[in-house]
Amino acid sequence: MSSGLLHNPYLIVPVVAIVSAQALKVLVLGVRDRKSIGFKSVYMSGGMPSAHSAVMVSLIVTALLVDGVNSPYFGIAAVVSIVVIYDALNVRRTVGENRRAIERLIARMPASRRRLKIYESNGHTPLEVGAGAFFGALIASLLLYDRLTSFIDLLLAPTLEFERYFYIALFALMIIVRFLVMQLFRRKGFSRLPTGHRVRRALAASFVAPALLGTLLVWMQFEGVYVFRARAWVLAVLMWVAIGLIFVYSRSIRGIKERLKSEQEYFEQEKTLRKKKRQTSKKKKRRRK
Repeated sequence: MSSGLLHNPYLIVPVVAIVSAQALKVLVLGVRDRKSIGFKSVYMSGGMPSAHSAVMVSLIVTALLVDGVNSPYFGIAAVVSIVVIYDALNVRRTVGENRRAIERLIARMPASRRRLKIYESNGHTPLEVGAGAFFGALIASLLLYDRLTSFIDLLLAPTLEFERYFYIALFALMIIVRFLVMQLFRRKGFSRLPTGHRVRRALAASFVAPALLGTLLVWMQFEGVYVFRARAWVLAVLMWVAIGLIFVYSRSIRGIKERLKSEQEYFEQEKTLRKKKRQTSKKKKRRRK
């Protein structure tokens, strides 16, 4: 039984990935600040790279190389990975920010009342999640290099006709989503706010640009252009979209309601002040006359 476990790639690859990612995290932490290295740094959460995304992406790549994209293992690994990476990027990151805010409040209290002990639970930035995902995919590819040939053949194979129609529909949906979001912002009056400008630029970079490029690639595949016939071109565009979504959510969408509300209140106050200034200037002109 033990020999069977040692030959199970679904166990060996993720274990190697998480141990290697955690070791690399300690190394990066030591380069940044040697004094912060201790026993806690071996099992700490947060930091560069993300061990959570490394282990989950290594599991996805393992299922992809061992059983293929149509296997239930690949589907389960992909769904669970989305949940885990979302938790690391959003939920635990928010918990870590709240912990640091509570620590600042406790530091202001008298020493006799500081009885609350807060345990560390840090999330990850998009850069840390992306680095962990790349590291996990690299570890899985190195450990399962003998199975890479079939995967490379799949990437270099030309796309099927139904795939091309699916990609076109997907790219059109991305452009429609961006249009509907901006229309909603215009109706609510958010398009003139700084956050509205950031969301518009982020959606243009992560939705519109890859959608137009992907549509051009699919059209060239329909035309039979030999250089762009491989499936890898369109998959690279979809990877661009996935990475862009992570950055859009973390930089623009996360906490957007509070930012829009505060910015709108600020603009309303500025509008009221300008109106009062115009009224006072008109009164002064009338008095002079």
